[in-house]
Amino acid sequence: MRKRRGTRIGESREHHLVVDSDRRDPPDLRRLSRAVIALAKESKEVEESP
Repeated sequence: MRKRRGTRIGESREHHLVVDSDRRDPPDLRRLSRAVIALAKESKEVEESP
């Protein structure tokens, strides 16, 4: 069996790529939940109308 020289088990010999990205703000859950509730009320009103 060949021994790995210079690398530990689990390490690769390739370089790791680092990608910069813009950090986004977390979603506003209150605003999101209000929008979902409003959509649910609208769909309920549409179903109830003749």
